[in-house]
Amino acid sequence: MKKIGVIICTYNKKEYVLKCVASLERQSFRDFGIYVVDNASTDGTMEAVQETYGSLLHYLCLPENLGGTGGFNAGLRTCMEEPFDYFLLLDNDVVLKEDCLEKLVFLMERHGDLGILGCKILRMDEPDTIQEFGPVLDPENVNFILRYRGEKDSLPLPEILPCDYVPACAMMVRREVVERIGLMPEENFIYYDDIEWCVRCREAGWKVAAANKAKAWHKGGAAIQTTTFSVYYINRNKTRFYMCYFPGKFQTEEERMEAIGHRADVILRDMFEGCFVCKQQGQLNVLKTRMDAFLDAMEGKTGKAEAWKIRPHEHTYLDRFKEVMGKAGKIAIHTHGDEANTSRVLSFLRIVEQERGQAMDISLVDKESQGESLFGLTVLPELPGRESDYDHVLHVCRHVYKLDPGNLEGSYVDGWGNLMLGQEDFEKLLDYRKMLEVFMLCYRERMVQGILEMYGASNNRDKRMDGKGMVD
Repeated sequence: MKKIGVIICTYNKKEYVLKCVASLERQSFRDFGIYVVDNASTDGTMEAVQETYGSLLHYLCLPENLGGTGGFNAGLRTCMEEPFDYFLLLDNDVVLKEDCLEKLVFLMERHGDLGILGCKILRMDEPDTIQEFGPVLDPENVNFILRYRGEKDSLPLPEILPCDYVPACAMMVRREVVERIGLMPEENFIYYDDIEWCVRCREAGWKVAAANKAKAWHKGGAAIQTTTFSVYYINRNKTRFYMCYFPGKFQTEEERMEAIGHRADVILRDMFEGCFVCKQQGQLNVLKTRMDAFLDAMEGKTGKAEAWKIRPHEHTYLDRFKEVMGKAGKIAIHTHGDEANTSRVLSFLRIVEQERGQAMDISLVDKESQGESLFGLTVLPELPGRESDYDHVLHVCRHVYKLDPGNLEGSYVDGWGNLMLGQEDFEKLLDYRKMLEVFMLCYRERMVQGILEMYGASNNRDKRMDGKGMVD
């Protein structure tokens, strides 16, 4: 029997899935079986795959779209009936380097404590640029950090990078892990299922890591979303996840309740920030979908959302950023040690450069810099020249509406592309704080109760909340 069961989940991506299977056919490691799980595609995927590959693979056509989670689980149930040692989960829009499976299997065989091993994910449209590698969770911002995002693949990196999770677009799972922790959390439908699964894996005693030499190119996220589909599932499932996941152990009931109250505050502020920005940018459908997702998470609703909660998506995001930065030629950015949000800002500037067909002169500044680089730019310890030499001198922060109105220095940009440039922008800070106070007053007790009810007073809740902790 073959060593690996490869599961490709697809939905209306005929051309992509054919390329994905073709990359498997080119692998130097040949000891695997391929299972294509079709989430009820209507674009002729089944006919195209069967005509091209026929008996070379197994084709599972589901009667309805069960989402990414349901699709992968359907494949896992089938593969668990065979004596595979490992399962490889792939999104349909992934292409593997020829030695990818060879690298993954070698590392899994050498390191018996690895439960889940992910690939280095590169951008399909920029093949020498990292999309993500070894991400970590960020509970204080109700998010995750995509380490090395936007960096060149030539960057020296460790062979194995321990992390909190790896994306299911290209992950290898040890059979014993699935037997111990079960299938992916199907109630998610899509998004955060891989994160929860990896947390379960680590809590069960295995390690999760990403492999530097196992490379996969991923198209995901490039297409413009026409609906708020991803807005709903990302916000509902991340809210549910952070209502559940508390790294570390609590010594007393008082400590536990304090942690729950703090987490409730963090989740509420994060949700309000997103809604406030949507209102400012005229994305009212996105705002309504975010609130539907938030309320459903607190009420414990899971699975597939009601159709009316998925709305047309207004694409006004970054409009002001593009308008302002599109006129700039020379920009200085004070990073303040915030690599993640500086990287996001630089990616936004890259979009502006591409749309206008002209590069900018960008300087990165951090007084603590030791010569680091970001997106190929050296981070300097002080501003080159005078501020008057620049069209804009910006200070990076996570969110401009979290700034203290009484302690502002110059102009600001955050990881969402929001700008704080003048008096009119600063006055919005006061509106934000007043509205946040009302939001917290309305929902804090409900959020705390929702966290408590999710686990009740059972030992099972305490076990889940006593996680193994996150990567340092």
